[in-house]
Amino acid sequence: MAEEGETFMILYDQHVHSQFSYDSYALRSESSEAAARSGIAGLTFTEHYETCVPEQRAPFFADSTARVGVELGSGQLNASATRDYLARYPFDIVLGSVHFDPDGEDYYTYHPASVSEHIENMRRYFEFHLSLIADGQFDVIAHLGYPLRYNNSFGLTMEQLREDEAAGSALLAVLKALIAGGKGLELNCSGGFYPSLGILREYKALGGELITIGSDSHVTGAGADRLKLGAELLKEAGFTKYALYSGRKPEWINL
Repeated sequence: MAEEGETFMILYDQHVHSQFSYDSYALRSESSEAAARSGIAGLTFTEHYETCVPEQRAPFFADSTARVGVELGSGQLNASATRDYLARYPFDIVLGSVHFDPDGEDYYTYHPASVSEHIENMRRYFEFHLSLIADGQFDVIAHLGYPLRYNNSFGLTMEQLREDEAAGSALLAVLKALIAGGKGLELNCSGGFYPSLGILREYKALGGELITIGSDSHVTGAGADRLKLGAELLKEAGFTKYALYSGRKPEWINL
């Protein structure tokens, strides 16, 4: 029973994968049950749909107990096909993501040889987002800073990248373009927090309000604790509410 004056955050996880994604075996029903037991109010399943990788395109499956979105990878590379695909299904949220560099190399397996190479690669990563944002066929950018999650042997942080003249300018341009275009930013809670606290604060200071939280869970029951920590991080960054998307329209939930 709640103590007098105690409040509880209502948390929705808006980035969850299931057995329909190529890299997950989690059953939707079991994930929903585990989330409810952990105090999560609801899930949005966002299966992978990589524009240029046919074997990483999950079919659409509606769900009577959860919201259904999509994690759309590099949709700007085939804008017409992306437009047709998105018009075909009643998505609740479209996450725009970048998993491959502009040359088609998978960031998951990327191994930079030096700090300077890694910084330059991150500059290109941020600049690639600008074309994604210009195309605009998404609601929220997912896991900004994603390459730092894997093979980051040099320990680079997003704050350090922000201090680099070229990479930092590209990152700032991404934040400004999201705000100008009315698009949202996700706090991704998998393997760390992406973007990090300093970047969240800068996004907020620039006027960014549209923010979502996602565990990016690929395993049943793995995301709840991280999601709760992420919500606390948002509050530390100055946010008092986050956006919950239904039918690709946001509504506000207090933190």
